[in-house]
Amino acid sequence: MSTTPALIELLQRQIGRLEHQKACFEADGLSDAASYIGLQAAIEKSTRDLAALQALVYAAASLE
Repeated sequence: MSTTPALIELLQRQIGRLEHQKACFEADGLSDAASYIGLQAAIEKSTRDLAALQALVYAAASLE
């Protein structure tokens, strides 16, 4: 599982970029609601993916 920390870091960076884009949309007055909703969905999915990966890491560690 040597790639797991890199995957966690990648997901965390992805979430950060998506949240930054969302903040930019909010600052611009939400001129494109569909894109904003898409960003929110992407943030939620990435957050779920990160939580699942972290749970997998903890489960694997408990088996060792």
